[in-house]
Amino acid sequence: MKRTTAAGLAALALTAGSVVPAAADPVPAPCTWRVEPVPLPPFAQPRYVHVDATDGEGNFAGRTVVGESAYSVVLWEHGEPRELDLPAGFDSAVPAGRNRSGTVLVNATSFSTTPATNQIFRYHDGTYEPVRLPAPYRDARAAAINDRGDVVATAKVPGGTGTVVILWSVLAAGPVVIAPPELPWADAVDIDEDGAVLLSGGYSSYVWRAGTLTAQPPSPGTPVLARAISAGTAVGTVLDVAGPKAVLWSQNTPHLLDGGGAAESVNRHGTIAGQAGAWDGPPAVWQGTSLVAKLPLPEGASSASADLIGDDGTVFGRGDGDTGPVLWRCGS
Repeated sequence: MKRTTAAGLAALALTAGSVVPAAADPVPAPCTWRVEPVPLPPFAQPRYVHVDATDGEGNFAGRTVVGESAYSVVLWEHGEPRELDLPAGFDSAVPAGRNRSGTVLVNATSFSTTPATNQIFRYHDGTYEPVRLPAPYRDARAAAINDRGDVVATAKVPGGTGTVVILWSVLAAGPVVIAPPELPWADAVDIDEDGAVLLSGGYSSYVWRAGTLTAQPPSPGTPVLARAISAGTAVGTVLDVAGPKAVLWSQNTPHLLDGGGAAESVNRHGTIAGQAGAWDGPPAVWQGTSLVAKLPLPEGASSASADLIGDDGTVFGRGDGDTGPVLWRCGS
């Protein structure tokens, strides 16, 4: 994938007026955010456990280290962790998404081949079902799954000539290859419930919807990081020389979030999780563009990240050092 140097980022700094604040968003009633550790599977060390996906209904999925550069999938159902067996013939498995039907999207790797072999699976009720890659693409890595079962992934083009985004939609007869000429290194980021795909070409943000690709300003002229999409709202971060600027895109129009920082995840209610002020700023929650709260740090942590928010409002992240994975909930 093409990378931009630090000098290039400075040259592409955010220009005045290229992103505008949105009108004031309704702020939810005040509540108290509380942080608690995520329960760990037996014998797991906190620093080696991560939460990667949630169904927004109290169940989530993540991973734990099982060897050098190898992981196994952990499912939390009603707060109780359960470590899954690896798919047969594979040495590592990492979840890329979990939907309301209980299907977990998994990226598995076998290190017994040279180069290593990658395979996407859907896991449901104890069974791993492979997601078949259309020829001639290879080495696919899944990015997300939505509630109706659509899957989106990035795959390599033979010969090392680029990457494409592949969409397996339950509404299509076969996989759809998204290979825009302006994105020779297209990268899948996320998928919305209506099948709209958030994708990137490096430091850029685009939405593909029903065959139409639309840039999310100030991309592609200014570097941005695309992170998530839900209910038509995409979020990410504008890479400004003055510091990161959290941004949401609504109907392809960008709006800066109060206080700057980085937006990492959004739910269907427009609630956003990320970092306030800076990359290493405090974990925070916004409602639309309005900063709702800076989240409390886990016990013993000097910093923490807010990486994922579910439709139930639960925020997942992790503290520094040995703190491990945590979650925040808001209550009276």
